[in-house]
Amino acid sequence: MALNVEIAGRMAIPVRAIPCVAGVNLLPPDVVAEMLSQRSEAKLFRENLSTLIAHRLDTSGLRDILPKEWDAVVDDIQALVEKLKPEDKSEDAAEFVEWRRQALLCIPADCFVWQDEFESAFNNDYKKEGFHARGLADERPGDRELNYFPLLPRDICEKDLVAGFISKRITFTPPPATGSYIIRFPADVDLLAVEDVFDAIALVKYGALPDDSDEAQDEAYWMAVETGKMECRTTLKQGFRDGLLTARRRDKTKMNTSFQPSDFEPMDEVYVARDEMAVFAAAEWMVKIQDESPQIEQDETQNNKPVSRSHAQNEAILAALRASGIDPLSMPPLIRGKAGTRAQIRERLGSKGMWAGSKVFDKAWERLARNGDIAYKK
Repeated sequence: MALNVEIAGRMAIPVRAIPCVAGVNLLPPDVVAEMLSQRSEAKLFRENLSTLIAHRLDTSGLRDILPKEWDAVVDDIQALVEKLKPEDKSEDAAEFVEWRRQALLCIPADCFVWQDEFESAFNNDYKKEGFHARGLADERPGDRELNYFPLLPRDICEKDLVAGFISKRITFTPPPATGSYIIRFPADVDLLAVEDVFDAIALVKYGALPDDSDEAQDEAYWMAVETGKMECRTTLKQGFRDGLLTARRRDKTKMNTSFQPSDFEPMDEVYVARDEMAVFAAAEWMVKIQDESPQIEQDETQNNKPVSRSHAQNEAILAALRASGIDPLSMPPLIRGKAGTRAQIRERLGSKGMWAGSKVFDKAWERLARNGDIAYKK
């Protein structure tokens, strides 16, 4: 098993795997945590590596891990140093082995650095102008090389090193023979929510590996969505800055925002005119926006399956409302302290099948509300 993973088409290294990729004697767990904390003592010897920022990927998108967040990890590993790590590992190899294993597990499982950024910083510190570039004590051939398929000690398990990423591996669906992916929206919708576009593109381009457990399916489903969103966000924001797209509110008024490239905050209140988005999506993402119809024919690529799932969810909610004697466009107003229509329909539809996942129903409900298909009585 490789100790690097692919996220949104870009290679990444789980932080927990860095000591094994670089060599546990070169970058042991305590040094890795210290360099990500960007403490002054770490910068003395690893000037470039100590500028790296680690990241986490969750249902809110890509999040930078602040240097101060590593302080607790540094303290945990230091406590193990004082308890277990011998000054000379040759004097007590058993204690050193136990320290090495426990220290690796102190590093959070779902944190990563981008591989290209890590390799650049590592090469600068160890091969070019860095403190260690002049030579290493008792250096052997290959000591400065990174190895993503290392021979691991028997006390270290590969699954522990990439824990948090195994169920997040994403498979990419190549574009069909026509050269374009297809996403669909109702024909009468002339203003598209950016988040809906992201969701549709993500699900048509990416598919998560199957798993038997509902929890893993939920995690993999949202990881596929977030992978697509990560791929789209930077390009989309550049389109806003270049004037190719106009950001609007739901009432079609223009938004005044800078859309910085490093900003990964949700964009669920941003809308774009359908015709503008159609031109941009075709040019940047090989995506065609077509009208949604009640019966979507499957083409030979099968790439519209995720969108038909969205349509089925919409129809299921509307049918459940009518079956409960509720007019979708005149739902009873919310009363504080009492379960409302939303909770009632969620319970009626359950959490299996196309409703598996903690946020699937909420997304579908919000989609119907944005499109004006459901509304509360005024």
